[in-house]
Formats: sequence, structure tokens, C-alpha cells
Amino acid sequence: EKVLVSKGYVFDHDGPHHDVYQRKPFMNVEMHHHLTDGDPVAEKYYKDVWTTKVHLKKGYTSIYEFSWEDYYIYMLAHLAKHIKLGGSGIRSIIDIKIFLDKKKEELNWDYVKEELKKLHLSQFEYWMRQLSEVWFGTEKTTPLYDELTEFIVDSGTYGTIKNYHASHVVELGGKNQNLSVGKIRSKLEIIFLPYEGMQEQYLYLEKFPFLLPVAWIQRIFRTIVWRKDKITSTLQSTNIEQDRLEKVKKVMDALELFESD
Repeated sequence: EKVLVSKGYVFDHDGPHHDVYQRKPFMNVEMHHHLTDGDPVAEKYYKDVWTTKVHLKKGYTSIYEFSWEDYYIYMLAHLAKHIKLGGSGIRSIIDIKIFLDKKKEELNWDYVKEELKKLHLSQFEYWMRQLSEVWFGTEKTTPLYDELTEFIVDSGTYGTIKNYHASHVVELGGKNQNLSVGKIRSKLEIIFLPYEGMQEQYLYLEKFPFLLPVAWIQRIFRTIVWRKDKITSTLQSTNIEQDRLEKVKKVMDALELFESD
């Protein structure tokens, strides 16, 4: 924080995953204190990252870095998180293309493939790599690539609320990805927010997690009294067109992002 402030940045807000600093007219810096955000598979994989994945950069005493293999793996894990949470802009696919053009021949692909299996991202990596070739290489497009392209282009820079709700409905549909079940569960989840989200709003839950039902009741009453106007709009935001749900389901089926959930 001291370094950024000394460079003219102003603290904007903090969060469970990263802190944000801004400098006029357009600089926005996210200082991450966690590599992952809510994905239990990724959190387990990166739990001991400082001893298992990171090494001291040659010639330096205080700069640590991934190997190029682990850099690529994390790039994909980070992209997968954004896809799950509403999508990611075209920049992520550009990153993959540029990185592989520069480093593909250097990478130990046996290691990469084994590590991607642990993260359940083997299929995801394949489709993202192929998509980068469709966009910027010689690979020919197919209806599935067109669906992937539409989803990503429609996602803006960091994803959209509509895409988030659509992918979340698919996720909540369970292993059979039943969209009707997913729709019902998504509405219930807005009312009965999961523990992780409730803990951020009601700090006493960190010490007394068994009070979660009490916090739910507290939140419901607070919403009725102080945020009544937002109840309808919030529930309506989960009303996703069936056509969009079917398209997102097709994308998620191909990427296998919810297969391990």
C-alpha cells in the first residue's frame, strides 16, 4: 500500500480476494492476496504454492515467479474462474495465443497435462487453445466455436451479470445439469445466501458459523425494511431466457467446468 500511495494511487476498496487502487485518469490496479477465489479444487491445488510452484527468480533476492508451465496453468485456472462467474473478454484468448506463440516449444507438455488433470481443466485448456487458433490462426470454425465466441464476446471485459446468472443456473442444476432445478435453486440462493457470502456481511459467523440460520433471518428482515425496492429487481435478474440458458449449457458442457462440482 505504501508503495502504491507513494506513486499517486488511491485506495478504492478491499475484498476477500484482492484490494483495488486507482490513479487518474484511467489506471486500475488489483493487488491480489489470494491466487484463487472460491473454487475448492483450485484452492487445494494452490494451497502450498510458495513451496511447490514458486521459485526465486535467478539473479534476484526478493522476486519470485512461476515456471512458464505453471504460469500457463494459472492463466487457464484464472480464466476458468472468470468464465464460471460470467465470462471473460477477448483479451484472455489473445493472451493464450501470444503466450503459446512465444513459449509453446519450450513447455514440458507432459507436466502441463498432468497438472491440468488435477485442476479438472484438461478439456477447458483444449478448447481455449483451439479457439485462439480459430480466431488468430489457421483453425477452421465450427458451430461450437461460434457458440464459444458469442459467449466470450458477449461477456465484456470481466463478464456480465446475465452470463453469471445463466452459468450459475447451469452449475446449480447439478451433475445432470437440470435447468429447471438450477432455476429454483438460484432463486433460493438469493434469499438464503451461502455461508461464504453471508460471512462477509455478518462477521460474527466466522466465530459462530452455527448461527447461519439466524443471519439469514436477520438479512431477510433487513432487506424487507431497508431494501424492499431491490427484492423484485434482484429476483428478476435471475430470470434468464431459455434460449440463453441452453446456449450457456452447451458451452459449459463442452468446457466441462462443472463436471467436478
